[in-house]
Amino acid sequence: MNKFKIGDIVSYRNTRGNIKKAEITSFETVDNGKVWFHGIDTETKAKVWYPVHISQTLGEPKCNCLNPFCPTCGNEVYE
Repeated sequence: MNKFKIGDIVSYRNTRGNIKKAEITSFETVDNGKVWFHGIDTETKAKVWYPVHISQTLGEPKCNCLNPFCPTCGNEVYE
């Protein structure tokens, strides 16, 4: 189930592998039944086209702690 709606700011991974933020402008269901979103990058204003099911996993904690310097997570608590 899609937990995002139009106007939400969500995480996505750009072509260089960096996690960025985008504002959702629309949704589209592709041939395999997966839902992708169209959006605008919040910094560069570039157009974004990304799968919702992957975006939902970005930004989830790697472990259950809230310490940004956790030895399990390293300095980066979020993916």
